[in-house]
Amino acid sequence: MKVMLTSSLGGSSKVNGTRVPSVLIQHNGLLDNLKSIWIQDAKVLIICADPTDYVKNDSVCA
Repeated sequence: MKVMLTSSLGGSSKVNGTRVPSVLIQHNGLLDNLKSIWIQDAKVLIICADPTDYVKNDSVCA
């Protein structure tokens, strides 16, 4: 298992109040680093957030 820590991942944005998929952040090298450690044919990416504070998680991505 590989673990990457980041304060901002990207991956979604709000359009007319609805969250939609978007590209992962690229300017800090996150996407390149993820690609470099990704195991070929892997099917799962786990993204952790605060499971007890939806409002906090949503406001970070706003």
